[in-house]
Amino acid sequence: ALALYSRVRGRMERAVDHMVDEVQRTYKSGIVSVVEGIAPELREMLVRKLSQRLGLNREQILETRIGSALLVHMGKRVVGVIWEQEPEPEPQPS
Repeated sequence: ALALYSRVRGRMERAVDHMVDEVQRTYKSGIVSVVEGIAPELREMLVRKLSQRLGLNREQILETRIGSALLVHMGKRVVGVIWEQEPEPEPQPS
């Protein structure tokens, strides 16, 4: 499933920082993938920041482009991160 986590208004660097913060907060292990429309400079910024903050080598981050159907709707400067996160513990009934 694909879901829009949030929209960040303003500079793209702020949006990238917001994504990296969320990944760092919930990432435990596994594959991290960076997806882009047609924005290699944003992809590069995101990969660099994820590598630094998560302690991953660049080779551990899968880089890919989104498909044309999504690109038409989201725009060429779209960038995102896909990762597996730990599930939230379910509340126990009282």
